[in-house]
Amino acid sequence: MSSRLEWTYNTCLSCDALTDGSTYCSESCRLSEDNKAMERVHNLSLSSTRPETSSTASPRRTISALAERELRTYNMSLDQSKMQRSASR
Repeated sequence: MSSRLEWTYNTCLSCDALTDGSTYCSESCRLSEDNKAMERVHNLSLSSTRPETSSTASPRRTISALAERELRTYNMSLDQSKMQRSASR
């Protein structure tokens, strides 16, 4: 029976720093990513309200405010469960 070691590296989604298994290395990185996501959603909603200038323009996708809240809640619950797991180790 041979045992194989598998190395996994957990990196911060914001700055690519190594983490202890959590999604972000710090609260500031998590908040930074949240702000970037909110800016993308805001920019998408602004662009969807502008009139199309060309008939060949691609359709833009937007998410509803409800979907945005659900995604934010889901992200927060993942962060909380990861913090709880790392605290119990």
